[in-house]
Amino acid sequence: MVGSKLKNLSLVDLYNYPTVNSVSNFSGVIQELDVADLVQKHKELMEVAPRRHERGKKYFVGHDIFLGGSSNSNRKEEHLAGALFNECRNGKTFLLPGNRELKIIDYQFPLKARQNDKGVGKVDLIGVINDEIPCVIELKVDQKGGRKADTPLRALLEGLAYCAIVEANKREIWKEAQEKFGFKFKGLRPHLMVLAPVGYWAYFFNTSSAGDWFAPLLQLIEDMNKHPLPFTSLISLENANFSYATGDRPPCLTQKPAFLPVSHKV
Repeated sequence: MVGSKLKNLSLVDLYNYPTVNSVSNFSGVIQELDVADLVQKHKELMEVAPRRHERGKKYFVGHDIFLGGSSNSNRKEEHLAGALFNECRNGKTFLLPGNRELKIIDYQFPLKARQNDKGVGKVDLIGVINDEIPCVIELKVDQKGGRKADTPLRALLEGLAYCAIVEANKREIWKEAQEKFGFKFKGLRPHLMVLAPVGYWAYFFNTSSAGDWFAPLLQLIEDMNKHPLPFTSLISLENANFSYATGDRPPCLTQKPAFLPVSHKV
């Protein structure tokens, strides 16, 4: 019954579906997902994706790097994103598995064309791998302020939806990226990275109600990577320590984190 309901959902509605983001249910949902159906949902979302450029709006819009001076701990994800962005803004890069280099070129990257574009948010981080491959980064953090963390499945499906919207608008986005940063993406499909500090992954590994989710999720991603979908990886941020923004200082890393494949040993 659940499987038939999932098949009838759009990709945006799928990642917003309650059981996808339920700690005690998401492992079962993974088993219900069909990669061919995800391919179709991805294609359908590309066809109806919001198109900011048609309303005269830019994608790389610039940001207040001080985050309004807010040190609200409930905005931990936004402050971590800002800290990672500011590290690269200062000319530094991050080393990915496989000796690949990552530059983060934007955060809180807007996708909506209209305020009422249902269920569509902002890309947490936009990166470039080896100066040529665009990367949509879905960033998650561990529990904060009494709010449960989004599940890894929610993160994966949300990132997949955002990749579809980015790919649907790639001509305009790639053009802006070339004009602003000098990158030439040559029409490449963006990669997808689900990125989170080690504590986030440890929470789901150590919460018994989450069930056996890791191996099925890895298998789903392996199957996805054999199909015409964004190449996807799960990455753990080791030593992701940072300081929150203050009135006169942007969020910044207090040490450089390591980007490592997610392992059940965290």
